[in-house]
Amino acid sequence: VQKSSQAPDKFSLSVTHELTGNNCIHEACEARQSVILKRLLEAKADPNAKNAKNDTPLHVLLQSSKGSIMFASGESEESVKMLELLQLFNCNLAAQNGAGDLPLHMTTASESQFEWLLSHVESKEQLTSTNNKQLNAIENAAVHGNIKQVSMLWPLYEKYKVP
Repeated sequence: VQKSSQAPDKFSLSVTHELTGNNCIHEACEARQSVILKRLLEAKADPNAKNAKNDTPLHVLLQSSKGSIMFASGESEESVKMLELLQLFNCNLAAQNGAGDLPLHMTTASESQFEWLLSHVESKEQLTSTNNKQLNAIENAAVHGNIKQVSMLWPLYEKYKVP
């Protein structure tokens, strides 16, 4: 195999899409490409990079399941694998986006993603932190009619004695 004379020796991990502000790591998360995500992270892509909406790759991954209650076979595992990759490379699990949402505020997350997030709650602050609408995670889930997330959050609110 010969290297094309037009192929660059290096490429930038920080080039952004002119409309979304997404860079390659955001795009890998949106497309749910764990192999690409892993390679980007190994190449030192920033797991906490922000796009035009101040979404991190984690926010984008959780939003990419928007509207889907169930994943296709294997897709749920892939999504959780990507969450684990982001955590392994030190993504901030409590990062707020431009709407003030933490990952726990993402009512678009699938059940398996949300279970994974809940298993990584480390502080009361993650539960009490409010978004720009002054809603904490359980209030945000309730307002959006996501009763499943409310029931999943409830035990943590009791554990951390959140009023």
